[in-house]
Amino acid sequence: EYIGGALHQVDAYVMRDQKLWGQQVRLRLGVKHLADLENNHARKTGFTTKADGTNVYTYSYIEPPICDLTVTVRF
Repeated sequence: EYIGGALHQVDAYVMRDQKLWGQQVRLRLGVKHLADLENNHARKTGFTTKADGTNVYTYSYIEPPICDLTVTVRF
């Protein structure tokens, strides 16, 4: 039986195009790993079954949100 390991991450971004000083400028603000719909702060990535039949799970931390800002100027 396979348990855990699945990710359902939600990323988001907003973009704005604008002319500044006669140049076309694009601003993009993004967030990766905004939310994980499958897991909270940790997820099960595997398990070991002990001799008495109980499972001992292995957990991994979910990556924290990562923000980025990109500015592009078209000459």
